Amino acid sequence: MRIFFTGILLLLTVGLLVTFAFINQSEAISTSWYDGTVDSEGAVGRYTSLALDSSGNPHISYYDESNADLKYASTTTTAFIPTLIEPLDNSTYSWEPMTFDWDDVPGVTMYGIEFLDAPPEPWEENNQAPSIHRIGARFTGVESWFPGDTSNLDVGEYWWRIIGFGSKGFQGVFSDAFKFTVEANEPELLAPPDNSKVGWEPLTFDWTDVPGATMYGIELLDAPPESLEENNQAESVHRIGAGFTGKESWFLRDTSNLAPGEYWWRIIAFGQYGFQSVFSDAWSFNVLPPPRPALMSPLDSQQVAKGPVIFDWSDVEEVSGYGIELLNAPPENPNSREASMYRIGATIVPGGALSQYLGNASDLIEGETYWWRVISIKNGQLFGVFSDALSFTVGPQGQNQGSFIWPTYGTVTCTWGWHDCNVHVGRPHHGLDIEANSGTNVVAPANGIVVHVYWSDAVGNIVEIDHGGGITTRYCHLLDVWCSNGQYLYQGDSIGTSWKHRLFESWGPFAFRNL
Repeated sequence: MRIFFTGILLLLTVGLLVTFAFINQSEAISTSWYDGTVDSEGAVGRYTSLALDSSGNPHISYYDESNADLKYASTTTTAFIPTLIEPLDNSTYSWEPMTFDWDDVPGVTMYGIEFLDAPPEPWEENNQAPSIHRIGARFTGVESWFPGDTSNLDVGEYWWRIIGFGSKGFQGVFSDAFKFTVEANEPELLAPPDNSKVGWEPLTFDWTDVPGATMYGIELLDAPPESLEENNQAESVHRIGAGFTGKESWFLRDTSNLAPGEYWWRIIAFGQYGFQSVFSDAWSFNVLPPPRPALMSPLDSQQVAKGPVIFDWSDVEEVSGYGIELLNAPPENPNSREASMYRIGATIVPGGALSQYLGNASDLIEGETYWWRVISIKNGQLFGVFSDALSFTVGPQGQNQGSFIWPTYGTVTCTWGWHDCNVHVGRPHHGLDIEANSGTNVVAPANGIVVHVYWSDAVGNIVEIDHGGGITTRYCHLLDVWCSNGQYLYQGDSIGTSWKHRLFESWGPFAFRNL
């Protein structure tokens, strides 16, 4: 009997020593804590230690209060190591929210999630030490999931792993590490389309939303990005401007400060924590030359009469009006949109179809030279730039502005002055009577504005045209009238047709003096 118990005692002693020695062979970092309780073996308080054996299996060892002798030991299972669920190993995500999920570990009160920019080193696998590749870590409480957001990660490969924590400072070991890849999620451009042509006016840039983006940057280039700059985060060496929009995926820019020519634009998205996507593809657009009227009359260096003056210029499509500027010296800012420092007068000409203005040179100094120029107006704003400036000199009152042509073909039956012809016997005749066939075309003898269209019982349809310089012409006995009040006529434009074989009269001071 003594031999039997002695053998059993020897076996237990050897077994405990072997277990103790086996535990101490662990290469892993161990942890311990004191709980201050009385266990089933009667020890007052105990120290607990966690370690891994050489095969990677975790063990817990218990010591009495003095920590002098091993009280007892037990082997745990791999349940102390969380099993990763999502994202799967080698999965791919765009720049968007994502959920990290893993199996519950019984007894765990908190989890830690570690993010790495490279796989853990071999000596870091399944132990408690943080990796040298750690770029971030979070704690989740008892929940075995974590709402992540890849918007704070650059494009590239990442690894993640989990460690569990228990009460009284206990912690398990890290799980295996799973890899996931964050793809580029750059904006896609919408407008203006690639290779489009744009006018000299506000232009809206538009692109697709990027989930999670908090701000966008727009880059303007004067050449396409270099091949090394395409779809990455570096700004281009061809950048000539940049802007930021907030969360709005559109940007309004005024192209009026861009010289005519070709430009490129692209977009980059920014997220939280300084994250930025890569630049989108670059699209080009071509800025057309700025619209500006071409001045027609008075011509450069022309002399005009002291009195009414007709200023005339070419039409600009889709405008709502014009601004005309009068200067006492050549403008210091040619073809700009700012007022000249030499401005002495200005006025707005409403109506895009009316590209002329009846001015008055009566208040200008005779013999002096002045300059004038015109700018278009669209939607209440200046549009384009000022035209070239032309000069004119003010002559004496009533001086003709230029040559006139005949208003129609026919026979002159009565001229200027005192004549005994037709109904003009005994009184002066202030014009020419031209006999023409019914339906003969009647044209404006010079540029001018129609100032009066009316009916007279004596001479039928009448049209009066103001040619400026104090010259007004009047046309009577018209069968049809093809113009209206306020309309501007160029020399040769039709104003109507003659009526039957009646006489045609043209009247006005100084009219046809240069026929």
